[in-house]
Amino acid sequence: MFSLFGERVPYCYDMDFDPSKNAIVLNIHDDFIESMPLDQDVVKGLMTQYRFSKFSDFSGNFGFDDAFLRQGKRNKEVKFLVPIPKVSQVTEEAWMALRRTAMSFAFFTDMARYAYRGKTSSTKSQLLALFVSIDEKGGRISIGGDYSPALCGWFKDGISRHDLESIEGAMQQTYYHIWDGKMHGSFDAYIDTEGRLTLKCPCDGEIYVLSSHRNYMEFSSGQIPNIPILMTLLAGLATVNGIARREI
Repeated sequence: MFSLFGERVPYCYDMDFDPSKNAIVLNIHDDFIESMPLDQDVVKGLMTQYRFSKFSDFSGNFGFDDAFLRQGKRNKEVKFLVPIPKVSQVTEEAWMALRRTAMSFAFFTDMARYAYRGKTSSTKSQLLALFVSIDEKGGRISIGGDYSPALCGWFKDGISRHDLESIEGAMQQTYYHIWDGKMHGSFDAYIDTEGRLTLKCPCDGEIYVLSSHRNYMEFSSGQIPNIPILMTLLAGLATVNGIARREI
């Protein structure tokens, strides 16, 4: 199972946030793509349950109904742009666009959990491991994962107030974009005295450190009320990952 557990794991995937496109950026190492198992039975089940029209693997756009747009490949890294849909009107079509994006994230992180986590050809290290879980019928939506030793060290000694404001800004922009400016709220990103990161957004959305270990941390969201809050928190985590990658 893909997890960090305090080890230095070679880079497998990265996230970032592109404010100019209201999108999450996902970069995946080609070696890691080759190691990820694709369960066609799970794909068929999700397509039937959520009435998606198609599923695409990593050879082109990825996910349900082309949720992740392939931008190209460079230095064995495949780049995807994940536009965050708007819900200008609460219609089934609008929710379907959000749902296919969120479910594509959930499916990717589920594949990543069970992928080979040995050596890729990258000299970079993985900064965080992410798992998104969605069971709308059961009313359960959540985010969990690990922060790497390098990321934990950055939280304690490197992250700045400007970095935290950028994280807050990404969450705010995402939330306002989803609701087309019709919903508002407060957004917060802060580090406590123990170097633990907390992200907060409307509707009690929160990412917090579940447990701290000698050189890594496990994070969780607890129960997330809906998919817009899920996407808002993912934008925050993507920004954390992106800033840290540039600064560490």
